[in-house]
Amino acid sequence: MKNLLTNLLVLLVLIFLITRLADELDDKSPPPLASRGTLTIGAEPIYPYQYEQSASDSRLTGLSTELVREACSRAGYRVNFVQQDWFQLLESLRKGEIDALSLAYRSPEREAYGHFSLAYLSLHYSVFYRTDSYRRLPDNPAELLAIARRDEWRIGYSMGHAYPQEVQTILNDGVLRLHSVGSKQEAETMARLINGQVDIVFADELAGMSTVMRNRWILEIGSRRLDIPLEDTHILFSKARVAPEVRTRIDSALLDMEADGTTAAIVRAYHYPVLLSLLERNFFFDPIGLLAVATAAASGIFLARKEGYNLLGAFLMAAAPAVGGGLLRDLIAGRRPVAFVADPSIMTTVLIMVLAGFLLFRLVTQFWPDRMQRLLELDVDNIPLLILCDALGLACFTVIGVAVAMQWRCEPLWLWGPLLAAATNGGGSLLRDILRHQPSVSLRTTKLYVEISILWGLALSVFLIYYSAHPPHQVGHLQMAMLATMLGVGLTRFLTVRNKLHGPTY
Repeated sequence: MKNLLTNLLVLLVLIFLITRLADELDDKSPPPLASRGTLTIGAEPIYPYQYEQSASDSRLTGLSTELVREACSRAGYRVNFVQQDWFQLLESLRKGEIDALSLAYRSPEREAYGHFSLAYLSLHYSVFYRTDSYRRLPDNPAELLAIARRDEWRIGYSMGHAYPQEVQTILNDGVLRLHSVGSKQEAETMARLINGQVDIVFADELAGMSTVMRNRWILEIGSRRLDIPLEDTHILFSKARVAPEVRTRIDSALLDMEADGTTAAIVRAYHYPVLLSLLERNFFFDPIGLLAVATAAASGIFLARKEGYNLLGAFLMAAAPAVGGGLLRDLIAGRRPVAFVADPSIMTTVLIMVLAGFLLFRLVTQFWPDRMQRLLELDVDNIPLLILCDALGLACFTVIGVAVAMQWRCEPLWLWGPLLAAATNGGGSLLRDILRHQPSVSLRTTKLYVEISILWGLALSVFLIYYSAHPPHQVGHLQMAMLATMLGVGLTRFLTVRNKLHGPTY
């Protein structure tokens, strides 16, 4: 017990040091370039493109904000973002009170007083609807207009937003226009939909889906991507305040960002976590994750009984393989809070397994003492049911490891996706062996386990890197990629166990 407490203290110190290192890396930013001056850029708050970091921190962040800030920084300019609604910002630009606007569509009337950068984001529009009203809507705007007239839709839209022509045609329809409801923000428009004040909402796909996920409306609100071209957005510079050479420098920076993969990496950081969160919160995903936690905890419980740990020691032996991998993954990625803190069901599952195991061992000892030794001699790695559960967990955690790498911008994804998948699946047993003061079994055995996670984590990461560069993107494609990865992991694990395949020693 003394050695256990000593090793636990060492482990806590190690986790503390890793956490501090991750925080320091997060806080570090590259040294500023020799500044050519400061550009005052207007940004209408739109989640997740342009929004305040937190209630206590009013600095802007977001997909558009980061792209604009990075391009200006490379061109040698500092940025001062000004937050107002779109009408006020556009009027300020006309009067020459600000230098530029971000996330602006190109139009002939705006070219009279401003000049546009190269396109730095392309947006796609979707129709959002209540799932209790419609099972599925068509993606063709002409068909939508026919349904809108038939059902007399009340349409929600954002005031001041320049919608694509196909959407604007529906909004300008003589009958529908009388029942349409305008709001200043996308979030307010979506709230009207969930409250039944409007029947459908036309919105940018990423902004709409982000709002839906942020408010946990995924079961109540459905969406369908419209079959219309992508809409390019630009930085709109004031002709009165910004010289053409400034725009030229920023255009050059945007091209450099596209060429070196910076743009794709930033887009992935905001776009794919929203879509992958649909998969992580899928009814199929949560039970598999908890099943994997329970299976990993079971291996620790048997080990604790064999080696004579007390109840606290058994809990640590069960928790280490069950949540340790996710803990290491989240510390490496800088995720806050870590998974088992954000989701209490994980640690609750471990606690239930420990108490259930405690009662099981007590009952067997009292009523069937001759069977206790046989129970303890069971090889949990060769029990078919546990092998199946373990394979499902391996597949689930491989996908989640890659998802965390994207969410927390661990680049390059082809490197950190597989590594975080491996940490999720193998880090727990490593922590358990550190607690036991034993050589790590996962690092000394030649059984193929973590290697499978690395292989399929790499395949999923490479697909996502390629897919991010070829819009339009669809949730269905990501679902297929996730299922293919999980099936690949499960099948590979089954074949290695059945054929007793082993990896080479060093």
